[in-house]
Amino acid sequence: MARRRAKDESLRRFRTEEDASSFVLPELRKHFDVYEEVCTVGPPPENERYRLDAVSICKESGYVLGWEFKRSHLYKKDFVDHLRQAIYYRMAYIDDDRLPQLRGQRPNACIAFPGWDGLHDDGSHCYAGEARGMQLLASHFRVGVVTFPEKREGFSIVIGESAVWHSWQGWTGNAAGVLKEKRPLASQRRHDQILHMIKNTTQ
Repeated sequence: MARRRAKDESLRRFRTEEDASSFVLPELRKHFDVYEEVCTVGPPPENERYRLDAVSICKESGYVLGWEFKRSHLYKKDFVDHLRQAIYYRMAYIDDDRLPQLRGQRPNACIAFPGWDGLHDDGSHCYAGEARGMQLLASHFRVGVVTFPEKREGFSIVIGESAVWHSWQGWTGNAAGVLKEKRPLASQRRHDQILHMIKNTTQ
């Protein structure tokens, strides 16, 4: 595997958050109602105010996805921080005057875009396995990523091991089981343990 230097900004496919969102949102708008800069409030007792970069509401199923965009990751720590932020936003409640029908509701999932392929500047070492492990841990809170399958034009939304949506066909058979409240969210104790495990991957 070719060495990639993490400090080389030219390696970022998406140089800014705006680059990342402008790549995804036009395709989403073909299938979802999309709202940008959506106000949310975190769970008690802190009740912190957050602002999701975007919320997409499926016109057919009604599923609600939150989106958190960053520039392309070149560091493991950046990806960890991105997933951690998406977890907090997934646990928050929508509180936006444009979406009164969703007030007090959590997104079914939150998607961190872009993901990370594990390539780093540590010689020829690739952290793909660790990146995958972080994604699996984040999936306990229904936080997912976007992947680009080979031999396909478009992208997929993946949560843990499950692809839930493809841009070329829509929702998969796994979507209902992953996105609906059939599977309980992690407890607060498990929440803290997972965040601790994700944090430790940077050390």
